[in-house]
Amino acid sequence: EQREIERELDFATQVQLGFLPSEAPQLPGYEFDDYYEPAHRVGGDYFDYIRLPNGNLGIAVGDVAGKGVPAALLMARLHASARYHLLSATSAGEALSSLNSEIATSGLGFRFITLVLAVINPRTNQVHIANAGHLPPILRKGNGEVTSVGHTSSGMPLGVIPQQNYHELVLPMEPHDTLLFFTDGVTEAMDSKQHIFGRERLDDTFRDAPGPVRELVPHIVDAVENFIDDRNQRDDMCVVAVRRVE
Repeated sequence: EQREIERELDFATQVQLGFLPSEAPQLPGYEFDDYYEPAHRVGGDYFDYIRLPNGNLGIAVGDVAGKGVPAALLMARLHASARYHLLSATSAGEALSSLNSEIATSGLGFRFITLVLAVINPRTNQVHIANAGHLPPILRKGNGEVTSVGHTSSGMPLGVIPQQNYHELVLPMEPHDTLLFFTDGVTEAMDSKQHIFGRERLDDTFRDAPGPVRELVPHIVDAVENFIDDRNQRDDMCVVAVRRVE
């Protein structure tokens, strides 16, 4: 029986890793980096890069309640559905609204899913962001100033109510601006004294981090790991960073 469970988990792990992007996307004027670490072999965190036919690029970062095989299966569904709705909708807000209707009426049972969708337009250098109850992304300006993006315009998590209109926020990206997406495994990481890493510490870490995202993301992950100091990370951890380089 134990061996059967192990086999199932191995299978679910392979399925899940197969859905996650294997490399950062190429987008003129932008650079990307990401980090993903499940708490157990199979996690509920999810991220994706979605190329759109008009040359824009979608970023999805989400968190599915639960762990193990059920969370992995739901994540697989979310992966396919988020792509479908983003490709068929005219905006990130519309995509999130139609994705929500699908999840709410799918009979999947009540599972808590938070998700933020962002669409980068490299021609206008604007990012369109719609948020379904996920932790708001953080923007670091070229001068180092750090602010939370859209914390007032976030809607309910997916699947809670079938009819929900998600508002979209438009964010101009200036040269050297960096946008950071993350899941609660970062902010709720806990040390041996039960203190959490927290949003303020994340802001400070982000503010002091190097410019290039390939150095920035490891800098943030190292800060969290040093903070918890070898305690087993209890939650999945996912970080995605995008920077306008010119």
